[in-house]
Amino acid sequence: ETKKRKLAKIKPQKFVIPKKTFDIVETIRDVYARIRHGFQSDQSKKMTFTQLLPKGAQKRDKVHTFIPLLHLENQKRIETKQPKHFGDIFIKLNKKKNGHVR
Repeated sequence: ETKKRKLAKIKPQKFVIPKKTFDIVETIRDVYARIRHGFQSDQSKKMTFTQLLPKGAQKRDKVHTFIPLLHLENQKRIETKQPKHFGDIFIKLNKKKNGHVR
């Protein structure tokens, strides 16, 4: 049999699009609000990634906090530093860009 005939015999499979498990824009806004709230009383305060995590954080919680941090840094709303490999990530709120998150 030719390759073309073999392909013609294959039945098309139904493709199911996975449901959206979380809204990334809403998650970014939530993380940004928590960061702003943490710096509200003291702009010189140091905040870490670990402080942003909910108590008893699972892997999923860490991912749902880390990805928004990347977006916020890309938008220049925050700055992050990680002095040691695998160490905690330090977060600084940029004063100039306080406003609505895109």
